[in-house]
Amino acid sequence: MSKKKDAAEFAKDIAGNEKALLGWNFTTLGYFDYIAARQLIINGSLLAGVVLASTSIEKYLKALLAYTGKKTHVHLDSLGLPDLLRKNGIDVGEYLNENFLSYLGRAYAFRYIEPMDSAASIAIEQWKLLAELDYSIHTLDGTLNFGGAIKTNYQIALQAKTDALFADNYLLTGQPKSEFIERSALAFAIANRPNTEIMQMTIPKLKALNDGNFDFPVVNYGGNQVEINFGRKASEVEFEIPLSKPEADGKTDDGMGKRAHPAV
Repeated sequence: MSKKKDAAEFAKDIAGNEKALLGWNFTTLGYFDYIAARQLIINGSLLAGVVLASTSIEKYLKALLAYTGKKTHVHLDSLGLPDLLRKNGIDVGEYLNENFLSYLGRAYAFRYIEPMDSAASIAIEQWKLLAELDYSIHTLDGTLNFGGAIKTNYQIALQAKTDALFADNYLLTGQPKSEFIERSALAFAIANRPNTEIMQMTIPKLKALNDGNFDFPVVNYGGNQVEINFGRKASEVEFEIPLSKPEADGKTDDGMGKRAHPAV
């Protein structure tokens, strides 16, 4: 089918249907964020990747909301979006991991690297994040039907088997999810000490768990010391603290007079 015919049918399908047009626009923008997030995550730019993962999921959820005739300006850093969907008959918790949605909300807060009023932290585990993102977008996009021959950008890429969509995509390549996730890979942690500082940590080796839990790390502050707990065995974690230097007592100083003590 030619592009011209697709466009003509599209115009016919959405004519006078503001809800469908708004929903389609959200999926288009969401897909662009999703593909950019995939590329960043695969290439190891994890913080930028998780922020775009958050905005991509947010736009797909707003596409669903558009079908109910509702609009909102809230982001995933608020419970307002999932709750608003529930009030309009769409319980995303039946299809998606709500722990992951909450995690993406916390991640959105770190789009600016500056101290915040409240404590917050996230760990970005490369393949675990990518796997849950791929599953979530695949599920969300599958719920959307704009009628006739009109396809979303995801559906077009799926049919064409584009590298941007299929690269390292366990779901589309048929790889077992646990096998894909549970291997040593790059990770990154960032934590906010209220009104004081942002601490970042690169973890070259962290074996993720296929448990659907995105609540790590647990961060404890005590004086000038910071303890970060990933709930992992020591043999499964290799830490690398930026700007760190060894001291005589065997601890590390992060270059700003504060000591970070990774815990497992």
